[in-house]
Amino acid sequence: MCSELLYYSFGDLLEFKLESVLGKNVVTPVGIMNKYVNERGTAGAQLDFVLFLDTPPGKDHARRADEKDCRESATRPKIFNE
Repeated sequence: MCSELLYYSFGDLLEFKLESVLGKNVVTPVGIMNKYVNERGTAGAQLDFVLFLDTPPGKDHARRADEKDCRESATRPKIFNE
């Protein structure tokens, strides 16, 4: 998982919440997004918005999307975010 790469690359610098998936504790993409959303605008925020390429439900190609679209993507049905 790409999220695992972030965890192992920046785990000592960033605080990630681990989630149990199939009996293994991992960092999920939605977990990273939730961290961003929950910390956004606070003095302790560890993540910043840079770029979001989104493939909305029902579409077959990605488009450049804004920060609001990025935040809202974490609330999509779980099957879409897997």
